[in-house]
Amino acid sequence: MARVHRHFEDELDTLRSMLIRMGSLVDEQIETAIQALRESNEELASYVIEREERVNELDLAVEGQCQRIFATAQPVAV
Repeated sequence: MARVHRHFEDELDTLRSMLIRMGSLVDEQIETAIQALRESNEELASYVIEREERVNELDLAVEGQCQRIFATAQPVAV
């Protein structure tokens, strides 16, 4: 039972790390987008748009991790 609990904790730690990484990237994106708007910098705005793909990839990875956790942590009726 302790092994199952440890696996669950490891899965949650992975999810937590992914969310922190994604949140940091989004924070950077917002700051860069604001800077691009203030400076009317099209090159910087394009950079933000290009980096959006990475945010989307992380979003899908987070969703997949959540599905794994739900699938493996749900109690099974006997």
